[in-house]
Amino acid sequence: MSEDGDIYEILSFLKDIPENKIVFTGHVKEKIKDREIPYDLIVNSILNETPLAISKQDFSKFKVKYPFKYDKSRYDLVIIILVEPVTKTLKVITTYKENVKKRVREDGS
Repeated sequence: MSEDGDIYEILSFLKDIPENKIVFTGHVKEKIKDREIPYDLIVNSILNETPLAISKQDFSKFKVKYPFKYDKSRYDLVIIILVEPVTKTLKVITTYKENVKKRVREDGS
């Protein structure tokens, strides 16, 4: 993956990342307890789920949305990641639940 990765590259990167290359920052480790988001859910989402949405935030920083396994009708799981192309690691910067209404309009369009 290039230093200034695009959406297609991040999709490929997420598809092929091994679990031992997913790194959690201290912030995430602290906050997932408060936010009641299990560590395993985050890892499983990255490894096995297809993202609902991806937006680029910086050169190699992305906001990735996945279905929130425990309440898909109300929440998305948002994971902010930083891709480190040299070491081929994915750093989880933060994660939180976000209301589905931010992504899906009520009128169905």
